[in-house]
Amino acid sequence: MKSVVMMFTAEPDLSRIAEAYGDIGSTDLQSPGRLVVEGDWGWFAVGIDRDLEGEFSDLERARIARLVAEPVYAQLEYSNSAAADLAIKLMPATAETLIDNDHGMLRSIAEVRDLICRGIKWQTNSV
Repeated sequence: MKSVVMMFTAEPDLSRIAEAYGDIGSTDLQSPGRLVVEGDWGWFAVGIDRDLEGEFSDLERARIARLVAEPVYAQLEYSNSAAADLAIKLMPATAETLIDNDHGMLRSIAEVRDLICRGIKWQTNSV
């Protein structure tokens, strides 16, 4: 399993997010805090997890707080890069939502969407 951390500007409504993915595969809202989406392209899951904040150093949390005042942490797990790209491209989230790939990249979802459009592999690079 591969994953990245997302920091939303507010509590994401996973039922609304599930609706956005309805045309690309089957959606399973496993709980109010976890959504799984599967299709011919693979699978991805979004799970709200406030404990993820503890995975970041004080310096990283300070940097995140400068960009998102009160972040809501979630993990995006995915089976392959196509699934990750699809999840990000269709995610109904504000442009300020952050993505940390644990390889040195902390970017807004808008910036990551631009990387996807340019064909840049963002999941494991420090772009």
